Amino acid sequence: MVKNPFSASFYIGNRQKLLETLPDDAVVILTAHRKMQEAADIELTFRQESNFQYLTGLQEPDWKLVIDKAKNTSFLVSPQRNSVHVAFDGMLDPALATSISGVDKVMSTKQFGRWLKAAKLSHRSVHTLLPQLRMARYMHIALNPALRLLVRQLRAHGATPIDCRSQLSKQRAIKQAPELKALQAAIDLTNKGLESVIAHRQSFTYEYEYEAELSHVFLGGGADGMAWKPIIASGKNTCTMHHTTNTRAVKKNDWVLMDVGARLHGYAADVCRTVPVGTYAGWQAEIFEAVREYHDEAMSLLRPGLEVSSYIQQSDKILETKLKALGLMKRRSLKEMRRRMPHAIGHGLGIDAHDSLGRFETFQESMVMTVEPGIYVPEREFGVRLESDVVITKDGHRNMSGDLPLSFIS
Repeated sequence: MVKNPFSASFYIGNRQKLLETLPDDAVVILTAHRKMQEAADIELTFRQESNFQYLTGLQEPDWKLVIDKAKNTSFLVSPQRNSVHVAFDGMLDPALATSISGVDKVMSTKQFGRWLKAAKLSHRSVHTLLPQLRMARYMHIALNPALRLLVRQLRAHGATPIDCRSQLSKQRAIKQAPELKALQAAIDLTNKGLESVIAHRQSFTYEYEYEAELSHVFLGGGADGMAWKPIIASGKNTCTMHHTTNTRAVKKNDWVLMDVGARLHGYAADVCRTVPVGTYAGWQAEIFEAVREYHDEAMSLLRPGLEVSSYIQQSDKILETKLKALGLMKRRSLKEMRRRMPHAIGHGLGIDAHDSLGRFETFQESMVMTVEPGIYVPEREFGVRLESDVVITKDGHRNMSGDLPLSFIS
């Protein structure tokens, strides 16, 4: 396992960089996520709010961060816990929280209440993270309530909260050396898991056996866990983009699509391979080869200064050429192209498996992103996706997951 590359200086630098984008009277108030219910009195596995992690390094729920630019100070607010909660769940020691994050001090919840009353927030530029309501509507998901509750608390004390998500997204899009180390470690471990699964695939009967082997390798390698519920799709499931039930029996002539990632030191890998289990048809091999070529041609475009819009357009042109050559599209049709490949050619990667690229118009050095082409033929119950993790370098790009071959066709 790779040693944790993060120190307090990393989080101190991140906070200082954020303040440089804000007014002189700015005060930043952010919250950790809350725990969420899974069923009855069982809670979901906790995942920290990504920006809070980026600015503090803490992986505990219900803490808060305050950064006061005018007074050049920062502090954490510890949650109020009774003895029963502490006995069952433990409690992060304030001294350790200070050591991890590099803040000046830790306040109790009661002390923070008094600070809010005295801070005169109605006269300050107050910055926080507003709830992503549009994403909730689009994704049909319930948001973690922590952000909404903090915004309500700030407004009750006279503040008019301003969203600082765009500044943080732009900042997080450019990866620093410790982040690249954490990402490379997560990617290497993911490659190791996929190598093991692919080598043993003939002995597996169900999709969940692939998942179990991945979990064994990831946790045995020191991972925090899975970056998300892994996609292990066989047969017709290869045409469902986010198939995660992983219960189907894998047939002897199926192909298996595995879109997976280990999380290590809080950072996520995201790698996908599609492999045959037994014998396969020539038309299947042709589609696979088209996706492999699509992958390599799209990746070859990546370099600093390339316009993101141009990359998308050129990638679409590659897809169009491949679909026509396969006989899957007779004339250019954006609707048909999206049916054959409903997802984007890639996305940012970092703390989140789908990290923001900061809305930059061009690719920047030290951005990390995926290259993720696919072609899906649901009428023949067959889909192929290949995904690699790439960092933009000074002169071009580097495939961080390149040690794992794209093709396992013999």
